[in-house]
This record gives sequence, C-alpha cells and structure tokens, in this order.
Amino acid sequence: KVVLMDFRVSQEKGIHFFYVLPLKDNQALVEDTYFLPNTILPSQEEYQKGIIQYLKEYFNDPDYEVFHRETGILPMFQLPNLANHSKRVIKIGSAAGLL
Repeated sequence: KVVLMDFRVSQEKGIHFFYVLPLKDNQALVEDTYFLPNTILPSQEEYQKGIIQYLKEYFNDPDYEVFHRETGILPMFQLPNLANHSKRVIKIGSAAGLL
C-alpha cells in the first residue's frame, strides 16, 4: 500500500517522515526524508539504519533486497521579496520570494 508522509518516526532531529511507493506486489520505493539545516543532515549510515528500522517496525521485518540506492538534497530557503513590476501580474511561489 502507498504510505505518504509517515510521521510515526522520531522527530528528534527535526521534521522527519517516510514514503513507501509500491512498484509491484513485492517491490517498493522506500524514502527516508528530513527537512533540516544542512549542518545536521544524517550520514548515509544513519539513513540506512533508519530504513531498516522502519521496515522492521511497520512491515514486520520483511525479507528484502536493495536494488538501488540514491541520495539527494533539495535546497529549501526563502528568497528576498521581489518587486512586482506590473499591476496586471501577481507573482506567486518562488517568483514572489516565497518557497
């Protein structure tokens, strides 16, 4: 089953949740996600331990095989408020200086 933004995990370091996106009956993408300052990001080892613990706790310790691993960081910041140069266009989102 699809699990989106599962917050049942520790929030000790900051905003933390999991995604589980099934690909087949016996295959899924499992993502461990944090919203944190980049100065306190978990190590790759911490991510792996977290995924193993999550699978044990919420999927009854399944027998699994890892086919692919990837990592990434999405910068999350607020831009300065940008001037609106037109009375006919209202900027929203990142164009307005908000993310």
